[in-house]
Amino acid sequence: MRGTSLALGTAPVLVLRSDVGAGGGTVRVEQWRRGRRDEGADAVRSPGLVLAGLPDDAERVVHGAVAVADLPGATTSAGLGRVAAARAATGGAGVAGAGLGAPRPPSPVLPAVLAVAGLLVLLLEVAQLLSGRGSALVAAVALLGVVLGTAAAVRRRAAARPAGPPPAADDR
Repeated sequence: MRGTSLALGTAPVLVLRSDVGAGGGTVRVEQWRRGRRDEGADAVRSPGLVLAGLPDDAERVVHGAVAVADLPGATTSAGLGRVAAARAATGGAGVAGAGLGAPRPPSPVLPAVLAVAGLLVLLLEVAQLLSGRGSALVAAVALLGVVLGTAAAVRRRAAARPAGPPPAADDR
């Protein structure tokens, strides 16, 4: 973990340690940053909350119900350099989480909120322009923000939809 957390710099690395036997077991969470295990109240993490935020496959691995190598799409990290490992660990191209579930599509909420905020600024600036005190430049920038925010929200919403053709009219 020292090498991985050094490669990721200030990003926290959570390590799940399990002691699972026939009669039950425990799961502990350690937080590493910059090559050292964090100590103190800021480093304490609830194993249940950490597991709840992970894909179901990760919990099955932690509890020993399945080996990572047995998961569909799992790959080995052997031979990965530091940059590729850091990219994979942070969700970039590469191993993509070592097969621990599919990546979540980006949420369309933030771009939609930004588009609405841009629209409000645009409306206020147009009102100011009509009264003779506004700025055409501010209105143009607000309009650009509305267009870009709306386009990003539409793209993200399309990415969040399940792949495949829409249901036929007789399937409803």
